[in-house]
Amino acid sequence: MITAGFAVAGSTEIGDYCTFAGQVGIAPHVKIGSNSVFAAKSGVTKSLEGGKVYAGFPAREIKEHNKREAQLHDISRVNQKLDELLQAKEKG
Repeated sequence: MITAGFAVAGSTEIGDYCTFAGQVGIAPHVKIGSNSVFAAKSGVTKSLEGGKVYAGFPAREIKEHNKREAQLHDISRVNQKLDELLQAKEKG
């Protein structure tokens, strides 16, 4: 299944029964295994095995993608808290 905004470069091999959500892009000369699913806005830069769900840029297994996104969110909260503490110290 292919949805809007899907782009695939030349010499790419795509297995059977793959699903590509909107705005997925695939770099040239990669192989996509059968039964793969790609979340919206994924960017495939290397060959990936089939039977898995991928997300992000570069595309990686969705569990790993979600874990990294959560870590980025945590870092942002830690930075905000650190700024608050530094401001309180300067006032204090």
